[in-house]
Amino acid sequence: MEGANHSVTINYGIRFYIIQPQYDQRMQISSFNGDLWTTSGTASLYQKAIDPSTGKAGAYNPVTGKYFPAAYIGALVEGTGTRVAGAYANGIAQPEVNGYPRGLIKSRGVHYAPRLGIAWNFAPKTVLRAGAGIFYDRFQANMIMDLLVNPPLTLTPTIYYGNLGQLKGQQGVLFPQDVLGIDKEGEIPTVYQWNLGIQRELPWQVLLDVAYVGSVTRHQLERYDRNFPGWGSAWLAKNQDPTLTPKYDGTTTLPVNFTRGYQGYGSLLLYQFSGIANYNSLQVTANRRLAAGLELGVAYTWSKTLGTSGGDRDTVHPTNIRFGNYAPLAFDRRHTMSINYIYNIPKVSARVSAMNNAVGRAVFDNWVLAGFTTFQSGAPLSFSYGISGMSAAVLQRTITGVEGYSPRVAFTGQPVMADKDSIFSYINPAAFAPAAKGSQQMESALRGQAYSPGSQNWDLSIYKSFPFSGDSKRRIEIRTELFNAPNHPNMNSVNTALTFDSTGKVTNLPQALGGGGGRFGFGTVSGTSAGARVIQFGAKLYF
Repeated sequence: MEGANHSVTINYGIRFYIIQPQYDQRMQISSFNGDLWTTSGTASLYQKAIDPSTGKAGAYNPVTGKYFPAAYIGALVEGTGTRVAGAYANGIAQPEVNGYPRGLIKSRGVHYAPRLGIAWNFAPKTVLRAGAGIFYDRFQANMIMDLLVNPPLTLTPTIYYGNLGQLKGQQGVLFPQDVLGIDKEGEIPTVYQWNLGIQRELPWQVLLDVAYVGSVTRHQLERYDRNFPGWGSAWLAKNQDPTLTPKYDGTTTLPVNFTRGYQGYGSLLLYQFSGIANYNSLQVTANRRLAAGLELGVAYTWSKTLGTSGGDRDTVHPTNIRFGNYAPLAFDRRHTMSINYIYNIPKVSARVSAMNNAVGRAVFDNWVLAGFTTFQSGAPLSFSYGISGMSAAVLQRTITGVEGYSPRVAFTGQPVMADKDSIFSYINPAAFAPAAKGSQQMESALRGQAYSPGSQNWDLSIYKSFPFSGDSKRRIEIRTELFNAPNHPNMNSVNTALTFDSTGKVTNLPQALGGGGGRFGFGTVSGTSAGARVIQFGAKLYF
C-alpha cells in the first residue's frame, strides 16, 4: 500500500512465507537426537588390555572375555547396543518412524514479513529516507543430503587378516562412526534489515546520498560436536591407558572415542539454528550526472560484519559459542571505495584551428575515457600454532586436554608490523605466545586481531570513434580495454601458522629473515588476489 501527502510518501505491506522442510523422497536420511538415546542401548567397545597369552597389549571383549589382536581396540563389540539393520543406531531418528518428521525437522508454519519504507521531502532538494523489513530464507538442501552418510544406511566395516577371496563371507568390524544430526525444531533463517539515509542535490549537478544500513541475522545454521569429551578429559584417571604408567598429562590417554559421553559414536556434529550475525555500515555515494562531457560517481562504505559463523558447515565452540566464536566474519571488509567515470574528451579541432582538418579530426577528436576503480581493505586473519617435534594430537591432549580441539595462540602485542614494506615481515612474531595448559580456546578471538593487506583494481577503457561523413550515429568505434591496468599485485595470502620451540620461540620465520620456515615462513605475504594485466582490443560498427 502507498499513501502520500505533499512531502511524505509511505510504503508498507507484508509478505507471508511458508517454507516447508526438505526431505529425501526415499527416506534414506537419518539424524542423531540425544532425546532418543538410552543408556541401556549403549554399545560396548573392545578395550585395550594386556593379553595374558602373549604379554602384549591387545583388544579385550568385555562381553565374552576373549582377547583379539590390537587392531580391534576401540571397535564396536558385535551385537551390543541398539541396532537397526545391523548398524549401531542408539539415538538415531529416521523419517516417519515413530512419528518423526519426514524431513527430520518440524514445519514452522506461516511466517510474517512486514516491510516499511518512508520518504520525507522536508526541504528543497533534500529527502530523508528510511526503511525496515523482515526477510526469511530456506537453507541449502546440502544440510539434509549430508545426513545420507549416517547409519543405518551407510556403514564402513573394516576386514582384518583376510584376502579378496574371503570378502563375500565376512562382515568386518565396525568402529565408532562420525554421525551428523539436525535440530528437530527446524527454525527458519531470518534477516532483520533497516536503513536511514538522506539525499541532497548539490551544486554542479551532484547528488549526495549518506545512509546508515544495518541488519541482524538469526537462526542461521551452524554445527557443534554433541559428543565433545570435555576440556581436560584426557587427564582424568578413568581415561588413562591401562597398559601404561599413567602420567595424567595427555600422553598416556586412551583413544578419544573411549572418552566420549555417547559411547559407540565418534563426533556427533549437530546442525543447529543458533547462528547469529550483524552488519552495520555507513554508506556515502556522490554521483555527478553527465555534464560538460563528464559523468562521475564515487561510493564509499565503512562497515563491520560480526557473527558466530559465516557458513552452514562452520563448527562452533563446544561450550561457549558467544565468546568462542563471535568475531569478525571471514568476509568482513572495513573499507570499500569505488570510483566510476566516463569522460568525453573535448574535440581538439574545435579548440585549435590548426587541427580543424581531416587529419586533425581523425586523430584528435572523438575520444572517450572510461574506468572503474576500487579500493578495499583486507580480510580478517586467523592464527594457529604448533610445537616443534609434537604432533597436533599430542599438543591438543597436552594443552586443552581433549583430542581434536587445538589451543589458540595468545597475543602479547600488536601483530601487524608498523613497517610493512617487506613481504617477509608483515606479521610481528614477538606478538604471540603459546597457550598455557588448561586452555579452552579463549586465549584470543577466532579471527580479526589482524587483517590481510588491502587491494586495489583499475579497469580502464579507451574508445576512439571514426564517424562517416560527419554523422556521429554512423561510425566505427575502436576499443582498448585494460583490466588491472597498472598491473598492480594485490597481495592477500599471509602465512599465519606459527611453530614454537619448547621455550616459546618462533622457529618458522622465513628464510630471508634467518628462520627455518623456508621461502614462505610465518608472517610472509605469499599470494595475490588479482591476475596480471589483461588487455583486449575490439571494433564495433554503428550504422
